Amino acid sequence: MKTYVLRVSLEQEEDGRWSAWIDALPGCAAWGYTRDEALKAIEDAAAMYVEDVLEAENERQA
Repeated sequence: MKTYVLRVSLEQEEDGRWSAWIDALPGCAAWGYTRDEALKAIEDAAAMYVEDVLEAENERQA
């Protein structure tokens, strides 16, 4: 299993929720009621994003 290091941006919204996104993965964003929830959610979202990209690449090569 490969490990990727990606920069996550976090911002607290006016309603108190936290938004998280990764600029290197266009459209990869998540949120949580706490900073920790947002970080866990973006970690999960990034893992799925990378998995989908790799799967699409494998299908393209087949």
